[in-house]
Amino acid sequence: MKLSKTLPLFFLLYLSMGAKSFAEPLFINFNEMIQQSKYIVIGTYLGGIQNGQITSSKFNFEVEEVLKGDIAMGKTHFNPSSGHISLPFGERCIAFVKEDNGFEWVGHNQSGKSITDNSLLFLEGFYDFNAYLVSPATLSVAQLKEYIKNGSFSGSMYGDLHFFSNTTKKMEPSPIQLEVKYTYTKENILTSDVKLNGISLNDFKKKAIFNLPCWSWDNNTVTIQYEYNLVRPLEIIGKILDIHPSANRFRILFWLDRPEELIYEEFLTFIKDPSLGHAYYELEVSTSAKKTYTIILNEELGRTGRLLDYNERDLEILSLSTGQEREIVFRLGDDESLILSMDSCLISKDELEFAGDELIRELKLGPIQATIYHQAKNADLYVGHCTLSYKSTKFARNPNYK
Repeated sequence: MKLSKTLPLFFLLYLSMGAKSFAEPLFINFNEMIQQSKYIVIGTYLGGIQNGQITSSKFNFEVEEVLKGDIAMGKTHFNPSSGHISLPFGERCIAFVKEDNGFEWVGHNQSGKSITDNSLLFLEGFYDFNAYLVSPATLSVAQLKEYIKNGSFSGSMYGDLHFFSNTTKKMEPSPIQLEVKYTYTKENILTSDVKLNGISLNDFKKKAIFNLPCWSWDNNTVTIQYEYNLVRPLEIIGKILDIHPSANRFRILFWLDRPEELIYEEFLTFIKDPSLGHAYYELEVSTSAKKTYTIILNEELGRTGRLLDYNERDLEILSLSTGQEREIVFRLGDDESLILSMDSCLISKDELEFAGDELIRELKLGPIQATIYHQAKNADLYVGHCTLSYKSTKFARNPNYK
């Protein structure tokens, strides 16, 4: 599989909205980065100080091990390249330095201060105006050395497939295990063999598409796609937990990303029945006026959902926001809306880490308190308080099933 230079549009938009929002992100493939690096060295960053003065034109570095190029051990200095070097003083890392002595890319050690063959690296470039992406972005030091020597690196990954439990309210391992073997070459080609043990995939493709991390500083995720269509999807994500002593074998926590938010028993039902399509959800709204309504989310592709039987009619969802403004907006008329404004999220980021849909996961962890408003002609009329709860997960029909 040839690795693409094209990143998802939503991802680029997300990056462009961050702190470095002045330009599009830069991107380079791993093989090109290695080719353009005159020196690749392990050492310690010593900051931008020259003759006792702080400088932004020369950056000191203590070279402790040379992986590529002819450079002396000990203290040296590098120049900034596409961006200023933004590293903490004293960070032990791997420097990738271009022909002009520009410190262009860095390998951050994610396994503690000591850098060994078993250390897990995250790769990125320096760029003042946005992110500088490297793909693949995560590998071991042993794999980096293997690539420099042979023009390719290999690895394997293993782990259980986890599902959220409605009983324990946390991710739990299932009897399903994954085993992945892969090789990345200097032609920027990634070949892989993915085995899913403990379940038969029936109508799904037996050959999965495997992707190594590209931008994953927070969670080092790999993706495994069996089917990417919207009507009956099957996609698994895995987080790198640690490295086996063999240095190129990774222990992974895998979870189901699509269909979103299935428990283990629902997943078995989905896999066994090819007539089932994507997952959708039923939520319950209980008002202070002792009335109960049902919200249907994501049943129809391209439509967010609807509120059933509100004053004897269904209301279409115009928008659903779970950001700073947590609200669901329903259409009442041409200039009228019903707004369900949710209270602030009380769930920690860690509890939502492996969620395919954060709102559904939050509701599975507990109900959300909310306030209902009637909006007309830019005026909000208070209707009452309510409680929003998760009710059930269902499956749409697979339109491709015959």
